[in-house]
Amino acid sequence: MKTWSLPCVLLLAGALLASAEVSLTAGTSGEASLADPPTAGIEPFFAGSASITRALSDSASGLADAAFRLGYGWPGQGLTWFAFGSAGLSWRGGPFFAMAGGSATGEGDATGSLPLVAGAAELELTLDMSTFTVSLAPALRARWGEERSAGVDGEMSSIVSAGDSAVLRAKLRGGVLWPQALPAEWWVGAGLGASWYPTPPLVVSLDAGVTRRFSANAAEVTIDGAALTIPSAASYLEVSLLPELSASLERGLRMGLSVPAAFRAMDHGSVVGTAVTAEPEWVFSAEPAASLRIETSGTLALEATLGCDLVFSNSSYLEKLVAHLTVEASVALD
Repeated sequence: MKTWSLPCVLLLAGALLASAEVSLTAGTSGEASLADPPTAGIEPFFAGSASITRALSDSASGLADAAFRLGYGWPGQGLTWFAFGSAGLSWRGGPFFAMAGGSATGEGDATGSLPLVAGAAELELTLDMSTFTVSLAPALRARWGEERSAGVDGEMSSIVSAGDSAVLRAKLRGGVLWPQALPAEWWVGAGLGASWYPTPPLVVSLDAGVTRRFSANAAEVTIDGAALTIPSAASYLEVSLLPELSASLERGLRMGLSVPAAFRAMDHGSVVGTAVTAEPEWVFSAEPAASLRIETSGTLALEATLGCDLVFSNSSYLEKLVAHLTVEASVALD
């Protein structure tokens, strides 16, 4: 049996801590919603994160990250929790970069339902040149909780420099999901995007994407107290658009604007009353939001977000118009 002396243990702990970043945050968030009926609540929370990087050789490193959040929502929500952990190995040789690892997340609340736990084994292969980057990232995933599933997915992406103040992005992705005791679902998608940096504190981004998902699985919903079975509930064609604007107005002051929107054409009929019709269902959704963050001495932070959720559809039970305001104050210790 190998025996470690106290000086060796201290040296090892010191080497790990020297390459670690640790942050603790305590604060309170509040949210008000103008839904029907209007609601409001507050949630004191405590959160933390840690990141460790350890050089194993001139070209290889070990990486580990962890994070958690505990909150208590009032009124009615009670205790909520979230945890994340990941670990991996990375290697870089010239323009080539590779990383392999795994990650896990868990979240739950005081409702008594089973917590949601998800895990993934991931691989990333990247060719990083001076003007462009190409990456391939396959992954195996699994989820446990009220609903269980396993899946495999992958993404091929590229980033290209377009002058000194802009970058272009492109990606192809796809995957297969096997829900518990149900037929497989699969999807393919593509996306294009660009970011422009006209002046150092200002960033303008625009991303567009299209996704085709195939699923023969039905879903059970309740409308006006009546149970309804919707066939092929997760089978659709979706086109999405995401414009964003962000800026650091001055030291410690940041603002952002975003208007994510999507149009989805479903493979099943629309729902009128409590019946599925022959007319295909469509859904248009948008979530415009504006945020402002104020940081004081890198320790105190106040962030406010004002936004709304808009959903329009020829299935009236999906439509909604909800405005919300979220304010969060926190104190960080790094």
